[in-house]
Amino acid sequence: MAIRLKLPFGGSQAKYSDEMLTSQDQKGSLDDLTFAEVELMQHNDISKAIDSARRAFRDQLLSKYISSADTRPFREARSKAYYYLLFDDGVHKGRMLTVDKGAALMRYGTPGETEVLGRWHKFLTGLIDKMDGREVTKRKKEAQSKAGAMAKDAFGEKVKEMYEVQLLATAPEAQGQGFGFALVTAVTDKGDADRHDVWLLTSDAYRFYESLGFSIVRSDTIGADNPKWKGGPIRLYIVSDQWPAHSEVS
Repeated sequence: MAIRLKLPFGGSQAKYSDEMLTSQDQKGSLDDLTFAEVELMQHNDISKAIDSARRAFRDQLLSKYISSADTRPFREARSKAYYYLLFDDGVHKGRMLTVDKGAALMRYGTPGETEVLGRWHKFLTGLIDKMDGREVTKRKKEAQSKAGAMAKDAFGEKVKEMYEVQLLATAPEAQGQGFGFALVTAVTDKGDADRHDVWLLTSDAYRFYESLGFSIVRSDTIGADNPKWKGGPIRLYIVSDQWPAHSEVS
């Protein structure tokens, strides 16, 4: 069995054998795998994508670190609104990929992009952020500061000329079918075609990316010095598909 990538944004079709699939995406047996058609997400897919992402990230350590401090009203509504703005902006820019109309999804950034969100989407997400409590804001800034410092140390100015996997999620019931593998490969193939490397920040899923050929280039922790967090230190990883011989973990 193979995975077919349908790339309507300029890539070519490719097939990948079962042996190339990753443990992160293999909760089912290999017999359960189906063809994964990677397509540009449409606005009609956003509602399903929001539900998939929220459930996929529910038990992710970094998400828990942030959400466990959120005691303000309308938490679920704020979360859905934030995802909607992120995905709507990505769809508008052609930077949202999906398999099965939102069952699995990816948002990615391209070389030369200076802002993740457009003007109005950035303004509206900023309004949502203003509803965060002090502890949530503190934890977000901690994670963002550590991630930014690691990326700068690892790549310097080159990071501006790299693809970035900004979000990758697969609904729990859709896992085990190679969807995540197909989405990541769609972007790494694009990077290979125009000679740009790919990078991302992860916490729980670094082994998944290692199995795809990524290398850990920097690592650091958050939460270790926060007395209000009882879950222990959370390790963050910067991984990239560039120069594995020069990989370094701090």
